[in-house]
Amino acid sequence: MAAAPLNRQKTGRFCSNRTDKWDMNRRYFRAIIAGLAFAFAATGCDHATIPQEASADASSGITRVSMSPVETALHIQKLRWDRDYASVERFMTEPGRSETIRLLKSVDVLLDAHDRLQNAAKDRYGDQIHRAWNISAMRNNLGVFSRDVTIINQTMKGDTAYVTIQESDRVPLVRAEFNRVDGVWKLTPPYRDTSICGPLSQFATCIDKVADKVRAGLSPEGYFDAVTNELLPGMAQVAYSGSLESRRLAESAQPD
Repeated sequence: MAAAPLNRQKTGRFCSNRTDKWDMNRRYFRAIIAGLAFAFAATGCDHATIPQEASADASSGITRVSMSPVETALHIQKLRWDRDYASVERFMTEPGRSETIRLLKSVDVLLDAHDRLQNAAKDRYGDQIHRAWNISAMRNNLGVFSRDVTIINQTMKGDTAYVTIQESDRVPLVRAEFNRVDGVWKLTPPYRDTSICGPLSQFATCIDKVADKVRAGLSPEGYFDAVTNELLPGMAQVAYSGSLESRRLAESAQPD
C-alpha cells in the first residue's frame, strides 16, 4: 500500500531544521563535480530560418531541395527527443555513430530514473523537499542533442559546415560539425567513448532504489540521508569514471 502524503506543515518545519546540513551537502555535491561544466562537447541547433540548398540529381536532371546544416541540426534534435534513435543514426557519419547512440540511450535511462524519483518525492513530501536534488539540467548539456537550443551562426566551406549553438542559457557556446555526404548534410558524431555508459546505468539503478524507498514511506530525514549517502556517491562515480564525457555530463547534474 502506498504511503500517505506527509503533513505539509511538518515537512516545512523539517526543511527549516535541516537547512544547514542540506546546504553543506549541496556544497559537497558541487565539489564532487567541480571539473565537469564544459557541456557534452560539440553540436548545434536553432530556429533561425536558413534557406534550403538546391542540388542537382545527375541521373534524372531534376533539381531537389535538401536541408541546410542548421535545418539538419534541428531535425536531429527533434528525432533525438522523440527517441527515434535509428533515424538519428542515419543523419550521422562514421566513426562514432553507434557510440553516440549508445550514450544517448544511457543518458535517457538516467533521466527517466530521475523523473520517477522526482514524481515519487513530490507525491510524498511536496514541493519543498523534492526539489532539493534535481539533475534535470543534464538535458541541456548534450550539444545538438540538448533539449533547449538557440542557433548562433552557421559557417560553411565546401562540404564541411559548423553550426554554433547555445544550450539553454549556458556558456561557453558549443559547435557541431557537419559534412555533406551524397548531397546530404550529416552530423559528425560528438562521442567516441562509451565508458560512461556503465556508470550511468548503475546510477539510474541507484536512483530507482531510492524512489522505491520513498514510495514505501521513507521519512524526509531518510530522504536527505539517501541523497547524501547514495545519490551523491553515485554521481561521483559518474564524474570520476575516467572519460571527458563523464566529467562534462556529471557537472550538469548540480541541484537546481
